[in-house]
Parts: sequence; structure tokens; C-alpha cells
Amino acid sequence: MPDLGILTLLALIGGLFVPKGRRSRMQYFGCNLLNIAISAVLGFVGYGLISLFAHEEILTSSPTTGEPIEVRFAVATYLGVGLLVYLTFILICKRLHDMGLSAWFAIPVQLLLLVPWINVVVGLVLLFCPSKNDPGRNANRYGTDPRS
Repeated sequence: MPDLGILTLLALIGGLFVPKGRRSRMQYFGCNLLNIAISAVLGFVGYGLISLFAHEEILTSSPTTGEPIEVRFAVATYLGVGLLVYLTFILICKRLHDMGLSAWFAIPVQLLLLVPWINVVVGLVLLFCPSKNDPGRNANRYGTDPRS
């Protein structure tokens, strides 16, 4: 008999990359905290590695390609940031689904999150707006209520 905990974890991880379904307010909050923690760790580790290797003459270029190691860290950083932006976009899509809205609204919402002070208002709306279910059902057209 397979361990249901591992299957649940794999389903959760697989669901992070697909914009279908819904996320409750607490799931949205938890995923945002995880996103912030990952961003902070990647930022500190990346900055520390670039600072460390920038002062070592031996490690400033790759022995195989000759390119500076800082370029490799910069590319890895941009890929990591791109992945986090994509995951944030998917999270916003799922939260909008929970609010009964189309995921097409995620594009302007993502752009509004780049504007100072407006991003705080948009973030609070996404965090505190209640779930919308169809009357008499524990679901809407985007799926069942994630709290059930």
C-alpha cells in the first residue's frame, strides 16, 4: 500500500505549475510566505557566492569555457527569479479562481503588483477577499472549495 502522505505531497508539487483549480486565503498566504523565504535564501546565497568568487583570482573564470563565474551565477539568478514570477502568476490565477474570477485578470494583477503602494492594496484584496461558491454547492465553475 503506498504512503498517502507522499502521494499528497507529489500532487501538491505537481499542482504548483498548473493554473487550474483554486487556492484558499490561507493557502495563498502560506505560498506567499514560502515564496518570500525562497527569494530571500536565493538572494543571500547568490550574493554571497558572487562576493566570494569575485575576490578569488583563481575562481574568477571557468577552466573549461573561460567565462567569468559571475555570469553563471547571474544566469542562475535570472532563471530562479523567472521561476518564482511564474509560480506567483499561477498562485494568483488559482486565488482569482477561488474568488470566482477568470485567470485572465491575473495579467493586470501581476502588473499592478509592480506598482509601489498599489501592490499592497492588491495583495490585501487577494488575501482577504472571501471565496465565492455557486448557490447550494460547495464549488464554483473552477473547482471545489479548497477548504472542504
